Formats: sequence, C-alpha cells, structure tokens
Amino acid sequence: MRSLIVILLSILGLVYVSYAPFQVADMNWLATLTLPPFAPPLWLANIAWPCLYVLMALALWCVWLKRDHPSAKTAFTVFTIQFLVSLLWGPVVVNTQSPLLAVLYADTFLFLLVATLATFWRLSKPAGLLLIPGILWILFFACVRTWIWFHNT
Repeated sequence: MRSLIVILLSILGLVYVSYAPFQVADMNWLATLTLPPFAPPLWLANIAWPCLYVLMALALWCVWLKRDHPSAKTAFTVFTIQFLVSLLWGPVVVNTQSPLLAVLYADTFLFLLVATLATFWRLSKPAGLLLIPGILWILFFACVRTWIWFHNT
C-alpha cells in the first residue's frame, strides 16, 4: 500500500509542477481561438485530467506489483516515455501556441498511451483497463485539437 501512495503522489506532484506554470497562459491562448461546439468546458477538463492521472498511477501500481516479471522493464520504460511526453504539454504546446503542434502532440500522446496499454495488459489486465478512459479522453482531445487547427489557421 505504501508503494501505491508513493506512485500516486509522485505522478500527481510531477503533473502539477510541470503544468501549473502554464495553466493561465493556456487559458488565455484558448480564449483567442475559435473552439468547436463540442469542446468540453474548461472546468470539466480541469476535473478530468487529475482523474486520468490517478487512473494512470493506479495502473502503474498494478504493474509495479508484477515488477519481477520479465516484461516489467519494458512496461516501465514505455510508461516513462509516455508520462514524460504528457508532461511536455505546457513547455511545448502552450509556449509555442501552435494549433498544429497541439494536434501532433495529442496524436503522439495517444500512440504512446496505447503502447503503454499494450505493455501493461500483458502483465495486468486491470492495469490495461485503467488506461482505457485516458485513451478515450486523449482521442476526444485530439479531435478537439484537430478541429481547432482547421478553424484557426
């Protein structure tokens, strides 16, 4: 149980530190763009993202419990790459304010999240299932960002 708390606090702490400085700039940038009619309200996104990171941390913990399995190292490596990419939203996309870069970022993140699910699934079915809401959210996020790109360039 201690490992779960450490993983959860580490994930949420890193997310907060990496995104907090860019949140106002992201909101200001979004206010200048034409948004799709199906874009979620900002308050919903601010609730969804932390929930998805909690699910991600729970999935990582499920795999941590199987850390002696031969495939665990690959799963941890894929997760780490995917997680590091997720932390780059603020520095990369918000700083450049590029709708195209936001689409490419979302697509890359989606690909890496699916790869994480595939590696986690081999070790722990619950870990894989915990990543499905994140994949669905990122798929939707990619659609929103693609619409923004088409209508703001």
